[in-house]
Amino acid sequence: MAARIGDRATLMLGTMPIVTGFLAVMAAPFALVAMTGFLLIGLGISNVVPVLCRRAGKQKVMPAGVAIAVITTGG
Repeated sequence: MAARIGDRATLMLGTMPIVTGFLAVMAAPFALVAMTGFLLIGLGISNVVPVLCRRAGKQKVMPAGVAIAVITTGG
């Protein structure tokens, strides 16, 4: 997805299902709604995390290993 629409768009579009999924999980009156929320979270994160790790490896502010560890800790 990132190769087709770019990193910035992937991050922006990927956060929408994550936020929607978290809201569904928090407000879930039934288990099926919560499971659907977790599905949305997984679909969003599966696109966002590779972009974040790739960008962390390319930045020049800190060593790549430390930057990826920061991303992992944030997750």
